[in-house]
Formats: sequence, C-alpha cells, structure tokens
Amino acid sequence: MSQALIDAMKAAEEAFLRNARTDLPYGIREGSPPIAPWPTKPCKIAFLDFDGVLNSEQSVKQLGTRYRFARANVNVLNEVLKHTDALLVITSSWRENWNLKEIATFLERDGVVPGRVVGKTRALGGERGIEIDAWLCSVPYVVESFVILDDKDDMAMHLNRFVRINEQIGLTYSEAQRAIELLSIPWRKKL
Repeated sequence: MSQALIDAMKAAEEAFLRNARTDLPYGIREGSPPIAPWPTKPCKIAFLDFDGVLNSEQSVKQLGTRYRFARANVNVLNEVLKHTDALLVITSSWRENWNLKEIATFLERDGVVPGRVVGKTRALGGERGIEIDAWLCSVPYVVESFVILDDKDDMAMHLNRFVRINEQIGLTYSEAQRAIELLSIPWRKKL
C-alpha cells in the first residue's frame, strides 16, 4: 500500500470522527463553527423544520430546488432569533441525510443568523412531538422556553408550543409574532 493511500485513508478516518463528534443531538460543549457551543445560561429554543417553513411550494417553484431557503422566510426567522435570542434545534427530515455541521452551513449559506444551531432531535420514527419531548427530557443544559415551527401538526403533547406554518408560502411575520410570544412564556422541564 502506498504512503499516499495510507495518508488519504487516515485523513478520511479523521474527518469521519470529527463529523461524528459534531453530530450529537445536543451539539457539543465547545462548539465547532458553524455549530454554537452548549448554552451556559438558560436558553430559548426554536425547534425548526425546513420543508414548508424555510422553503415552500412557492419558493421551490421560484428557486427550482427545495435545497435552498427562500430569502423572505429566512428574514422572518431571523426576526424571531434577533427578538428572542433563541437557539435552533433541527427537527427537519434533513437531519437524517446531513450531519449537524452541514445543516448549520446550509442555514448560514442562505442567510440565517450564524452560530444559532445547537442540536437536532433524533429520528425515532414516530410523531415529531415525541422526538421533541425526548430531546427536552434529556437535554444537558437548561431550556427556559421553546417554540416549534413546522408545517405538520404531529406535535403530541406540545401543541401549546406549536406554530403551524402554511407550506404553500412558508414562515410569515404573523407566525413569527406568535413564535416570539410563545418564547416569552417560561417552560418547566418534567421531573
């Protein structure tokens, strides 16, 4: 085996291990740009779906792809993030195909406020609300409040924290206002 092949294999293994460390459900303590580090004080979380929220049936037609986010929807999300200082946890099915670092890169590429992604829910094969509940029950840092932004309403016990988005047009300012209101309401973790 040539030295070049050995070096390439070693580099690939190191890259794989580096990506595995950034793909944890709660992010990583020290952060690794573009992933934010674990919060050191109580935080607000926006559980974020992509399809139907940051892209829409309308934007897919305009952009020719569902793998880009509509500027208008991104601007609205940024208003929520700026007004609440919320961090993002990814609930989108995209989390099954790309690691957390790649997802954070996609968000920043299309204009989402940088350094806000802190984690992702696990795909448990059931209702998204149950996946969110599992994340909330196990998170190693304090969540002060949260909101769910999604175009599907399978939120189980968290319907009171859910803002349903119209998948035809994506996230709008009226929905953002509701998200900001929900993030101002404290939440207590189940014991």
